Amino acid sequence: MSNPSPIRFVQQAAMRQGIVLGVWGWVALTMMKLSFSNSLFSLVWLLMMGFTPLVCIALTFRTRQDWWKQEEMPEGFSFTAAFLHSFFTCLCGAVWLATAVFVYLKYFDGGTFFEAYGRMLDTPEGRTALSQLARSQSFDNAFSFDSPQKMAEAMQAAGASTYAALILYLSLIGGPVMGLITGIICKRDSRP
Repeated sequence: MSNPSPIRFVQQAAMRQGIVLGVWGWVALTMMKLSFSNSLFSLVWLLMMGFTPLVCIALTFRTRQDWWKQEEMPEGFSFTAAFLHSFFTCLCGAVWLATAVFVYLKYFDGGTFFEAYGRMLDTPEGRTALSQLARSQSFDNAFSFDSPQKMAEAMQAAGASTYAALILYLSLIGGPVMGLITGIICKRDSRP
């Protein structure tokens, strides 16, 4: 069996670790749904979202350690290798997450996610936040906030594929930025 090239090694590791990032994202979205009824989960969701880049960096550090276990790999773990690993991991994680979101919203949810969101917006705090958003200059003529329920219904009408595509788009936009940061942090010129 031939030894993998550095790019293939990074790609294979990213595909495996993208599953971890996808599961992390799914748990974060589950916390988001639970936060509609319990504010404690809102804090957990925010923390998980904030720590997502750190999870990606930790996965890249793990790949760097595996890199050095391979005798045929170059001496150092380059910026390019770290960048590509992080970018591919974000992309693979987004594919897994988008697939899970699509399947959940299309076949299992039955509208409960947006129903819960509408109920959360229908609280006094939610109405206050919506009215402040409607008064802000950036949204003056863009949206109509007649009622929280109508807003939730409009979001549900967008369809499961729209939300799955949004996850992929955000990954394509944020992945290179994450890769740049990870590349700077995780590169190392020689083995430890």
